[in-house]
Amino acid sequence: MLDLIHSLITTNGLISLLPSKLKNFLLKWSLFEALVELIFIGKMRKNIIGIVKSFAETKTPEETKEKLKQALSPDFAEFFFTKGLVNRFSDKAQKYIVGDSTRKDFSYKKM
Repeated sequence: MLDLIHSLITTNGLISLLPSKLKNFLLKWSLFEALVELIFIGKMRKNIIGIVKSFAETKTPEETKEKLKQALSPDFAEFFFTKGLVNRFSDKAQKYIVGDSTRKDFSYKKM
């Protein structure tokens, strides 16, 4: 089994385990293009403004979190506050990144 995994990773790289949108982002986008998409083109503009304002207008982490929950769209807020960035990867990628035994130890924690 380890030989198969090693072969897969050395042939296709770890990136082959990532979701297609993330692969595309990592391989084809510059930081400038990502910021343009986030700030000017995409639906993220409102969320980004909400994030910046929330941090600028509050004094404690708790205040900031509450303000962010009000300012962000529900889907983005769930993404933003979900603990464990590995939870954003596909099940297949998670399995190869942390293994089956470790996956049982962490849970998908939302806000």
